[in-house]
Amino acid sequence: SEYKNYIRWIEHSVKYFREDNVALISKEKEIESQWAEISGAWTIEYQWNTITMKEAEEYLKSSDRTIRKEIFELMEERRYQDSIQLDKIMSDLVQIRTQIANNCGFDNYTDYRFSWRYDYTKSQVNDFHEAIRVVINSLMKLFFEDRKRILWLSKLQPYDFETPLITIENNEWFPSTEDMIDKLCVLVTKLDPEFATFIRTMQEKNQLDLDTRPNKAPWWYNFPLA
Repeated sequence: SEYKNYIRWIEHSVKYFREDNVALISKEKEIESQWAEISGAWTIEYQWNTITMKEAEEYLKSSDRTIRKEIFELMEERRYQDSIQLDKIMSDLVQIRTQIANNCGFDNYTDYRFSWRYDYTKSQVNDFHEAIRVVINSLMKLFFEDRKRILWLSKLQPYDFETPLITIENNEWFPSTEDMIDKLCVLVTKLDPEFATFIRTMQEKNQLDLDTRPNKAPWWYNFPLA
């Protein structure tokens, strides 16, 4: 029973294996890597320094609205430089993924992807989205009004949502990567001591890559060594 999900995934993989999809899936992965390569190379120039997007995001928390606005516009201008290429990547993915789904007998890629889900259906997700539209959106409007009032703004802009509503003298959660790992292990040890040892082992073997730098996708922190 402990392998239930894994066995179910294998059975599904066998059921919907199609020879024609082998090359298509390889191409899909190749195109996905292009997105990671492009986005990982994004940097901006600010105060005579080259900083990554993750580093730039910290400035969006500044209490100085002028700084937030400047950083936000620099980030968006940099993303826009690759907009044509990114649009092509998305269009290519839509075409390839639709063909993958069609080869497996599905009308569209959405239905194909949901065939791999066992805990909820597409209809339930649509219901969830509708609940967010009706309930959560109304609540968020109240939060936005509060934010606007506390920040003394007549109108909120996209660069006004990250700055803290209460001034914090030191907004640095983790002074260093080592400090972040130490605090993570304190937390994880209380949940699963064995898992904490795995983190320490990866740290000792230099298998964690947590710092941001140019040409590194923001969400990449380690790589499977199968």
